[in-house]
Amino acid sequence: MTPSGLRAIQEIKPGDKVLGSDGQFHVVRRVFAKPYTGDLLHIRPHHSIGVFCTPEHQILTANGWKPAAELTHDDYIAESWQANPQQGLSKIDVLSHLQLERYEMFKDIEGKDWVQVLRKREGFLGGAYRRYIRKYGHPIPRWLPIESWLLQLCAAYIAEGSVVPYALSFAIGAKEFQPALWQQVKDFFNITVTIKDEGSWKAVTVHSGLLASLFETWFGRGACNKRLPQWVFELDERHRRTLLSWLIHYDGWLQGENAYASYSTCSKTLAHQVKLLAHSVGMCAAIHKTSSDNQYALKITASPRYVMQKAGMRFHQIYTIERIPYRGVVYDLEVEAPHSYVVNDIIVHNSEPLGLNVLEAMFYGKPVLAFFRGASPELIKDGVHGMLVQSMPQQDVENYAKAFKKFREMEFNSKVIQQHVRRNFNFMKHSAPKYEDFIKRIVEEWNEEKR
Repeated sequence: MTPSGLRAIQEIKPGDKVLGSDGQFHVVRRVFAKPYTGDLLHIRPHHSIGVFCTPEHQILTANGWKPAAELTHDDYIAESWQANPQQGLSKIDVLSHLQLERYEMFKDIEGKDWVQVLRKREGFLGGAYRRYIRKYGHPIPRWLPIESWLLQLCAAYIAEGSVVPYALSFAIGAKEFQPALWQQVKDFFNITVTIKDEGSWKAVTVHSGLLASLFETWFGRGACNKRLPQWVFELDERHRRTLLSWLIHYDGWLQGENAYASYSTCSKTLAHQVKLLAHSVGMCAAIHKTSSDNQYALKITASPRYVMQKAGMRFHQIYTIERIPYRGVVYDLEVEAPHSYVVNDIIVHNSEPLGLNVLEAMFYGKPVLAFFRGASPELIKDGVHGMLVQSMPQQDVENYAKAFKKFREMEFNSKVIQQHVRRNFNFMKHSAPKYEDFIKRIVEEWNEEKR
């Protein structure tokens, strides 16, 4: 999960930000890719589509970090979450979201700030200039207040809206149509709003090129590309709850006398963001992908099963664990503290596949203090090349302090550490032949398929 939504791990680059176990976004330092032949584990908890990972990859559970291979159906694994401010946004500055090359601001007689693009631009001729003014010429207020009607408009666009030339277009069902919303939009933005009765639904057009550009920037274009912008998660809880209820109003329904709500979308990013939104207001959402119409269905409830709360986080019991033979490339990230990232709502550790950070330190004769997990036990002999400690929760400051104190009191031989790395972890001697064999095998299989 990134600030702009879900992205495949192979698309992540150093410098990008990803969601960590602390609910904040952190910078990716490095991206790793390596050939792998063996079993992948599909770890699927209740209320999630799960994650595919190698057996040694660490996953955050209610009892700390555990390798995927050691997980059982009795384990509860952490659900992703996003930290929210105590005091949420009260208004949004349009200028910080619109990409305008040249613009001007003015105040109306009530002192309200308005934004419009400059009406005179060099290089424009007749028809091109008229089209430009038609698209961007009408001003919009610089500050948008966070109020129920604006959140309802956002939900309506996510569910039923699209961008057309110089306007926003909505196809609203007769039952969901509320005239008061469109009158509010017309009055606040001082723009033309046309409503056409199509029988079972209403065709609504909001004539504003700037507003259309703003909503496309915020929420995307096309049903399967819809998303929530980052400012949604900076709202206070009341407004986040309001937006969630409007999303369900337009693209969902209530079941069993309000026992739970259902929500459906073809956008994978939006589905996971709505799940985060529900989590942020104390609800629980389960995602299920329907194979028939490629939709992501969410079941949202306030009293979920197979869930436990611990240390302010929510953990879901594992539903299935499946081993799948795999040969190809696997990816991993090195992320700044807290050294974790989220994959399909599951928090995984950014354990480096080859323990490169450990090897780099030991190459220079430096002893390493590391957790007894991942590749560390294979790289470090406890008491000789460093010190290994059992995993512990991040909040366990006292035990962290004890481990550091013990580590500083120990003595290590730098030459022994250097010799260990250079003798046992020489890339050209140990790893390069394996990569060469892997590439040869792929090429041979490809040539056989062509025959």
